[in-house]
Amino acid sequence: MNGEHEDCAVNKREAAAGWVGKFTQLSEILAYDLRVFSWPVLSIPALFTVVWAWLYAQGILTAPKEKLEIVGLSVIHVALAIALVRLMLARHVYFIWLVGLSGACVCREYHFAGTSTGIYVVLAVLLWSAWWFYGAMATYFRTRLVVNLLAAVFLCYIISQMLDQQWWRFLIGVPAWSSPVEESLEVLGHAGQVLLVSLSRQQRLQTTIL
Repeated sequence: MNGEHEDCAVNKREAAAGWVGKFTQLSEILAYDLRVFSWPVLSIPALFTVVWAWLYAQGILTAPKEKLEIVGLSVIHVALAIALVRLMLARHVYFIWLVGLSGACVCREYHFAGTSTGIYVVLAVLLWSAWWFYGAMATYFRTRLVVNLLAAVFLCYIISQMLDQQWWRFLIGVPAWSSPVEESLEVLGHAGQVLLVSLSRQQRLQTTIL
């Protein structure tokens, strides 16, 4: 009986140490990402929003939302196809992760039932898995290109959803350019995914990842 209690205590200590290690790893990941962020790259989604809003407000751009949705759907299918090809060639868990990201966006573009809220659940799972299995994917995630492209892609999607949910309506109302700019940002985010799946390369690590 005492042996069982000791084994249980050991297992609890190991589990606690594992969680502490994961949170230590998370702080290291965030510190690395902050070091390699290219702020000009991260400013692109915000600058794109301002410029495109002005162009639509002035009537210089007139692309309807429906056409932009078709463009976005085409672009994200390209990203998914490239991710699947690279997964078959590289057989690396990183490309499974990218297939999950692109696949979730494809489902969202088709507006299947439940995807409006389901996409947030999928993205949360993807972010959690990127953290929990970081060691297995670090040779890709630990590169400036991947860090900055992923950040820019997610910023595009975040700003587009802020426009879609009309978070700023108390400041500017709901201007006519809101919907086309939202769709344009999604297209830009999808294009970023095409670059991400096409240009991702492994990098030899200089330090051990937990």
